[in-house]
Amino acid sequence: EEARQRAGEIIDNSNRRAREIVAVARSEAEAERGRELERARVEIDQTVRQARETLRGDFARISAAAAGKILGRELDPEVHASLVDEFVEKLYNA
Repeated sequence: EEARQRAGEIIDNSNRRAREIVAVARSEAEAERGRELERARVEIDQTVRQARETLRGDFARISAAAAGKILGRELDPEVHASLVDEFVEKLYNA
């Protein structure tokens, strides 16, 4: 009888420990998932910023070339940069 009781205690302890291990593993997996999501968000934000900067630069070059052809001369770089910034700001806020 004592051996059965002891065996039951061992089984109960083993089951409790198994549940604890599973709970810890789930918690760690959730934490890792959160970290991965945050890394992905940061990477996406960086990619979007880089794409916007690339687009801004491409647009500036194209618009300067077009304006130069229309006006028959080159625009002052500061004026051109100001016009591009104003246009891009309006584009993002539209």
